[in-house]
Amino acid sequence: SSQINDLRPELNKGIESLKDQFNQFVKDNGDLAPQVAKLDKRVQELAAQLDVLDKKGNGAVVDVAAQKQEVEKLIKKIQKTQDYGIAFGQPEEVAVPALIQMLKREEARNSRGSVVRTLGRIGEGAVDAVPTLVQLFGDLGEEGQQVAHSIRLVIEQALNNIVVEGSVGAIPALKQALLHSHSGLRRTAASLLGKIGSADALPALILALQDPDVETRGVVVGALGGIGKAAVPELIKLLGDPKIRGDAARALGNIGTPEAIKAAVPALIQALQDQNREVRRDAVKVLGMIGPEAKDAVPALVQLLQDKNVRSAAAEALGNIGPEAKDAVPALIKLLQDKDHRFRVAVAEVLRKIGPEAKDAVPTLINLLRSNDSSVRRNAAETLGKIGEAAVPELIKLLGDPKIGGVAAEALGNIGPGAKAAVPALIQILQDGEKQGRYDVNVATALGSIGSVDAVPFIIQHMKIILQSKNWAGNTRFFADVVLMSEAFAQIGEGAVPILPSYCYLKR
Repeated sequence: SSQINDLRPELNKGIESLKDQFNQFVKDNGDLAPQVAKLDKRVQELAAQLDVLDKKGNGAVVDVAAQKQEVEKLIKKIQKTQDYGIAFGQPEEVAVPALIQMLKREEARNSRGSVVRTLGRIGEGAVDAVPTLVQLFGDLGEEGQQVAHSIRLVIEQALNNIVVEGSVGAIPALKQALLHSHSGLRRTAASLLGKIGSADALPALILALQDPDVETRGVVVGALGGIGKAAVPELIKLLGDPKIRGDAARALGNIGTPEAIKAAVPALIQALQDQNREVRRDAVKVLGMIGPEAKDAVPALVQLLQDKNVRSAAAEALGNIGPEAKDAVPALIKLLQDKDHRFRVAVAEVLRKIGPEAKDAVPTLINLLRSNDSSVRRNAAETLGKIGEAAVPELIKLLGDPKIGGVAAEALGNIGPGAKAAVPALIQILQDGEKQGRYDVNVATALGSIGSVDAVPFIIQHMKIILQSKNWAGNTRFFADVVLMSEAFAQIGEGAVPILPSYCYLKR
């Protein structure tokens, strides 16, 4: 191809520059392989490629490279290859078998790192090398711990490049590696099996959930998530095993698709009774992931709201179940009085997600609007907004209260068009002018959210009052108020258009 032709001059030059190093080295050393690791990295790679391109497959570097003319012969062989640019880089069909053989030869042990890197660069085309790489990883033992560790890292990186989703040819070797004594190899194998994503690896991974190493079990849990729906039936069975039900619950969580894991709900409900709080927490989280389909778990989750170890997770799960968790409302109302501020916020969030079905919480939330804590007031207002129309009558009563009228207006705005019954009361506040000026922006914003066209003239009139105020000049707060009020027109929409021209003539 044209790209390869463009590379020829540069590759020729590179090969010639390396040739002198080879020739001198061959002259000084009868056997190349034991010394190759001491050479320039580029020379190491060329050595591997020369070996690869010996079609006899006998290892040219070891067997014939001691002769200068043979080195030159192989270099010329590269140069004469039609696509030698590719051959010098990644000649998969020739390279992989030869590189595998090179890894197996004892006399080539010093070249292992270079060979493994080459296989890694070839990528998924080198999948036939996986058994050899796995064996090499396991056989390194303690030979110079730092050296062994370094080579293992290189092997791990190469395997990650070679093994991709669907690399089923690698499964047998990786399944066998799950039984190896070296925990690092077991973790690598588990991770790669998850990456492949084939159900063929499921039995071996299920067995690996009993691995004595906790870190390895964690990797196995992640791998089962990679296999997906096919793993669910077996994982459901394991939820009945007290020893590994926590790991099984986490694996279900890693699968993550509600539709795939909803069949696990009954077993997860049973796991909520486990004595181990971590198991309970894991089961709660998975039920939360399942969402509305986990509605049968609501009674058990309500019980866990009294369990300080997992109650926050239980509250979150109930929120994810949403309106289907309406039976939890009475218990949640009581918990709005909890001493823990963060937990009260979490409970309010659950009620917000339950929505209109949480209408029985309105009186308690109205009371929270009187809190001295601004975050509590804001949270209550947002929750009332999600509960909707059921909260409107009580909120209207609060609009005239100078202490919480602004928060009540905000809550009505959160409700939106469903709060249209509050429009007259909100307009009245704007008509009262400066007397209610402390939360006039809240009122105007609420009217915008409700979408009241009738309110447009009153919002404009109130903006005039601000613009004509003696405090207007240089007061950034007043300017911000006018800007925020004007945004109400955008929320009201097209209905405000015929009225807005009068806004153009506002004068200070």
